[in-house]
Amino acid sequence: MNLYSTHKNHFWQWAWWREDSRRIKAAVSCAVVLLLLAVYVSWEGDSANPQEETETSMLSMEETVPEVTVISRDEIDSNMQSVAENGTVAAAGDEPDPPEAQDEMEQTATVMAQPQLWFLPGDGEFSRGFGYDYDPTYGDFRFHPGCDMKLPIGSLVYAAADGTVLSVTDDDIWGGVVTVDHGQGWTTVYKCITPRVEAGDPVSGGESIGSVIDSPLAEAAQVSHLHFEVYLNEEEIDPLPLFNN
Repeated sequence: MNLYSTHKNHFWQWAWWREDSRRIKAAVSCAVVLLLLAVYVSWEGDSANPQEETETSMLSMEETVPEVTVISRDEIDSNMQSVAENGTVAAAGDEPDPPEAQDEMEQTATVMAQPQLWFLPGDGEFSRGFGYDYDPTYGDFRFHPGCDMKLPIGSLVYAAADGTVLSVTDDDIWGGVVTVDHGQGWTTVYKCITPRVEAGDPVSGGESIGSVIDSPLAEAAQVSHLHFEVYLNEEEIDPLPLFNN
């Protein structure tokens, strides 16, 4: 009897301990799950708005972009005519300049060789901007790494500044692609075109480097256009501020 009673008490004590162990395990598991859930919610809160982070980074990038000057096609033509006639840069129809003015013009011509002076890459208007927006070709919101200038098929595309052609490729998605190095960390890329230059060619700002083709697969839902990208120290930046000064 005593042996039976002892065995029975031992059995119930052991069952209680096993039950209590399960409770402890369940409590520890719940605590771990709640901790992981808290970490996940905190991480989601930090990365909930990637567009805002991108806009903030773009604002800081714009603050570091040097001030630029845009030269129109009319100024290019008049200056080229003046150089051919007088050997100096001057507006067409101006009176001959004194030596001091000619020295100033020569300094201006030297500055024009710097990549901070930008020429519009085509005779059209920008129709799509830089950044996150709705992509009509893919039917979703995604990052657009450049700007689109609406131009008829066959329209000339111009180098945005003096430089050297880095590469010329024929891409199945983007069509013809020309990349130009302008020095000082500046690079421009021209897509959706038929190239008229080769890698290694020197180009001048405003010089024709290709012509527009029908919209390729990457932006097939849009009308014919030039896709134009600008990089500063290998970081893609918004091209529009370069032409709004």
